[in-house]
Amino acid sequence: MPVNGSSSFVLSYKNHENSTALTNSSAAEWSVIPVCFIISSVGGSLTNAAVLLAFVRDHRTLINPFTVHVIHLLLLNLINSLTQYPVGVAASLYTRWQPGPAICDLYLFGNSMFTAGTINIHGLIALNRAWAIVHPLSYRTRNTKRFSLQLCLGLWLFLWIVQFPNWLLNTILFRRPGECTYNSDAMPAYNAFLDVAVFTLPVLLVIASFVVVSVYKFVLARRHHSIRRNQVSVLRKQSQTVQRGNSELDGPPSDVSIVKVTLQTRQRKYMVLALLTASVVIFCLPSTIFFGLVVWIPGFWGHDFYVVSTVLVPVQLMLDPILFTLTLDKLQTAVGRVLRFKFQN
Repeated sequence: MPVNGSSSFVLSYKNHENSTALTNSSAAEWSVIPVCFIISSVGGSLTNAAVLLAFVRDHRTLINPFTVHVIHLLLLNLINSLTQYPVGVAASLYTRWQPGPAICDLYLFGNSMFTAGTINIHGLIALNRAWAIVHPLSYRTRNTKRFSLQLCLGLWLFLWIVQFPNWLLNTILFRRPGECTYNSDAMPAYNAFLDVAVFTLPVLLVIASFVVVSVYKFVLARRHHSIRRNQVSVLRKQSQTVQRGNSELDGPPSDVSIVKVTLQTRQRKYMVLALLTASVVIFCLPSTIFFGLVVWIPGFWGHDFYVVSTVLVPVQLMLDPILFTLTLDKLQTAVGRVLRFKFQN
């Protein structure tokens, strides 16, 4: 099953559960999944559009090498909100596909590429924050807007190479009549590769980045504590022998202020990474696990697990713009100006 948590597989799983009862019923079947998709479509459109509008209005101060990835993610979220989830509502309401084959082709293409792009950008953002914290000097010298754009281009080149053949073969050869899904029985080895390389690794990358940075911060804190303790000991000895004023014991104020600013900056970057990791673990990891089990264990199925993992994924789409707004000070101010302007008019 090549697309983890994708709304395009709602219809195939409805068929999976109804496989013993052949039915062509055209009646809509409401459940928690289409309701969740509607909420995600409306909420995701509003939140992502508001933050993107803030980037447009204040692009000179907001756009930097890091926010290039944020903008990339928010654009994909907006596209999914406006196109994929509305169609996903229709797919989840009916047992058979209604709109027609041409719409299905576009829907599956967009769903496959945009879903994969979204989860992989989360991985790039996590790597970016880890790099900024662990190697700040190389981050400042090498991480440019051009480099960020090259990473985005490389990501889409990779997805085009590995995802497009799957979509094309499914469209021409493997799609079942009356369905708008990827045929999970065709090309099992290819599906397993896509599950690992495209969907599982980015989630693991987010988690691994957080673990590495957390260990780094712990080791660094212990080292700083040891150095600070030695410095205090030296200062006490100096005060006992030299008996000079307190001004010499306080240390250079400029150095203290620089250290404080550096620590605050690192803490903000760590907060972004921590919140990103928590959201990915809560809202994306269950889907990754579920679809991984579907791919690797023949005949595996769990209805409750499927429903929970499916409704959790769209929450990430609504949460992303809120997360970055709360953790990036300049963006928070810009979004506040956008909202005040909208309410005043």
